[in-house]
Amino acid sequence: MYPIARPHLPVKRLVSLLQFWLYKKKTIKTFEGAAASFFKRKYAVSYSSGRVALQQLFEALGITGKNIAVPSYTCIVVPYAIELAGNTPVFVEPQDIHRFVPTTAELAQHADVVVQTHMFGRVLDAGVGGANTLVIEDACLAVGSSIGGKPAGTLGDVSLFSFNKSKQLSCVGGGILVTDDE
Repeated sequence: MYPIARPHLPVKRLVSLLQFWLYKKKTIKTFEGAAASFFKRKYAVSYSSGRVALQQLFEALGITGKNIAVPSYTCIVVPYAIELAGNTPVFVEPQDIHRFVPTTAELAQHADVVVQTHMFGRVLDAGVGGANTLVIEDACLAVGSSIGGKPAGTLGDVSLFSFNKSKQLSCVGGGILVTDDE
C-alpha cells in the first residue's frame, strides 16, 4: 500500500524542529505573529493539532450541548472535535450536486454554529452565515485560494488551519486558529 503523504524532512530541518523545544515560548509567539500576518488576521493561536484547536475553540467560547452544522464531506477530525467538546455534528448535503460541500447559508439553516470547509482549493462563501451565526472556516485545504479577492482564512469569524502531514502547509503536525476578534 502506498502512503497518502510522506513528507521529506532533511536533517537540517529536523535539528531546527528540535531546537524549538529549547526556545519554545519565543518561537511560538514568533510563529503565531507570522501566521496572523500571513493569513491576514489580527490574532493567531497555535495548537498541537487542528482537532485540538477546534475542540478548544468550542470550549473557550462555552459552546457545548449544541448542534453544529458541518458538510457531510469533511475531514473526519472535524466531527470528532465537535463531539469531544460536547456538541453534536449535524451533517448537511449540498443542494447543488456540482459542489462538494454546502454553502454557508445552507449550513446556517440547520444550526447557529457552522463549520464551513473549503475543499480542494475551492473557497466557498464562508462569510455568509447570518447575523446570529458563528462561522468557523476550515481553510486547511484552500491555503492560497481566494473568492472575490478575499483569501481563504479571512472569511469566517474564526478560521482553522491544520499543519498535518497531508495538508497543503505541512509542519508534520499542529494547527492554528486565526481571527480578528479578541
